[in-house]
Amino acid sequence: MVVNRESNGETESSDKIQEKRKFSQRERKKRRDQVSDLEMAEQTILNDLNKWNAAIEINKKMQVEYLQQAEQEKTLRDDLKEEIDDLRKTALEAKEKRDSINKKVSELKIRRNEINKKVTELKKMRNSLYEQVKSQRNGLKDILKMKRDLKDQLKGSNRERKEVRDLERKINSIEWYHQTNVISWEEEKMLMDRVATLYQELALIREDRKNDEIEKQHDEITQTLTENFNKIDTWKEEASKYHQQMIESVAESEKIHNEILNLVQESEKNHKTMIENFEKVNQLRKKQEQAHESYIRNLKEWDFLKKGIEPALQEIDFLKKRLARVRYGMLRRRRSKGNRAIDKKTENAIKKYKVGEKLTFEEFKILFDRGLINKKEA
Repeated sequence: MVVNRESNGETESSDKIQEKRKFSQRERKKRRDQVSDLEMAEQTILNDLNKWNAAIEINKKMQVEYLQQAEQEKTLRDDLKEEIDDLRKTALEAKEKRDSINKKVSELKIRRNEINKKVTELKKMRNSLYEQVKSQRNGLKDILKMKRDLKDQLKGSNRERKEVRDLERKINSIEWYHQTNVISWEEEKMLMDRVATLYQELALIREDRKNDEIEKQHDEITQTLTENFNKIDTWKEEASKYHQQMIESVAESEKIHNEILNLVQESEKNHKTMIENFEKVNQLRKKQEQAHESYIRNLKEWDFLKKGIEPALQEIDFLKKRLARVRYGMLRRRRSKGNRAIDKKTENAIKKYKVGEKLTFEEFKILFDRGLINKKEA
């Protein structure tokens, strides 16, 4: 019976040992699994950190690119604005010159029209005098015929008749030339002076017949002719003055007209410059607006990326904290495992020390560090 009890005791002891071994194996496996899970968690976190860091680097690179693009668009926009301001200034200056020239052209047109109106009036007055001269000359034809008839009735000595005929021939010749030719006022005055001289000579020859009725009539007619020719001379002189004024006015009008043509050309040139510059302004303004829109768009993208980096940094901070916790767990596991290994080494070292076996340096250090031996014993 005793043997059986001992046998049963040995069996129970063996079962316990087996059970402890199994428990120990399970614990070791559990610890290995826990360590493996922590290592996997660590690797996962490290992978996530790498991804987030890479994302942040890409984000920062894109921020730089968008900011550089924004600066380029801003520079382009500002340069275009400066160019637009210069073109607009040039266009407005051309417009101001054009308007000033157009104002002057309007004033010159008014002046030219006034002169042309004056020319019309002068021409009208000149022609009116020419008509009076023509009418007056036509009215003198009958008087001249009467004068010739009276000359035929005049008698005298042979000498007187010959002289009279000569004088009358000269007078008739001059009067005929005067009536049938267009002559200047100076030539006409010279002819009239010559006729008056011939009449004076004729009058001297007929001195002795002054009381004669025919001679009297002849003298009256001559006086009438002289008065009419003097009147004609006055009208022609006035007409000549009007004509000269008209010529001068026409010349002034033409001068103003030529000045207007030159100013119109200059005005058109300034107008063309104004239009060309305003068209360039419109074209550049579209480019400026596009550059500004691109600038704003790049700034928004940059701002979006800049704001987006904060959550990424928070996520990285969170992952780093998780990594720290995981690594701390791993460190604790390693330390626990190390302590167990040290305890096993300590137990073996104590056994060797008690039986007097020689200790290794590591074993000696373990016992010394744990205070199991002192310097004197060492």
